[in-house]
Amino acid sequence: MRWWMVLLLIAGVLTLLLCMSVSFHIVYREKDLRIKFCYGGIRFLIYPRKDAKKAENSAVKLVKDEQKALGNEKKGRKKKKKPMQQSEPRGIKETIFLVVDLLKSTVNPGRFLLRHLRVTAVDVTVIAGGEDAAQTAILYGQLCGAIYGGAAALKNLMTVKVKNLTVGYDFQKTEPEYNVFFKVKLRGFVAVAALARMIFNLMVNTFRRTAEDRTMSTEPAKA
Repeated sequence: MRWWMVLLLIAGVLTLLLCMSVSFHIVYREKDLRIKFCYGGIRFLIYPRKDAKKAENSAVKLVKDEQKALGNEKKGRKKKKKPMQQSEPRGIKETIFLVVDLLKSTVNPGRFLLRHLRVTAVDVTVIAGGEDAAQTAILYGQLCGAIYGGAAALKNLMTVKVKNLTVGYDFQKTEPEYNVFFKVKLRGFVAVAALARMIFNLMVNTFRRTAEDRTMSTEPAKA
């Protein structure tokens, strides 16, 4: 096989991968949230993880051990006043400028992502309920405004395909019931293009700020 055929095959595979959609399936039923990642034939559960309970128990144990060790350290440590370390204004200034540059760099790529983001198979059923009829009626009105108004607002920002959108009420229920399912899809090449654009904008903004700092530092020296 010639080298150009290998390159053509690799380019074809990369093009196919970039044209495929990355999707997240979000399900919320009976106070149980599940998020599944899907890409081609790859599917796995992101949340909740199977080892979440073990990780939670380990974290609780680790916090208890740290608190115990900290208490022992405070008992055995003599009270000494340590000199106050002055923070470097330049370091704080650089951090602030970096955050500002990062925010500026994500504005246009963020808009680009929103335009190409697709929310499909939206299936939302919400039943309002409360301790009494008045509370149920108030909650029903709030849910109607939030859900229907939010869906209309999202349609102006991105592609949204609604399968079912229902808000009801039940005076027999003491708390609201939520059943939500939707998919969030994004083409691979869109994500790569947005990331590349953000990195490019960040480099340009950082270069401009560095050039301005150098200009301002050399002006007093010339004067």
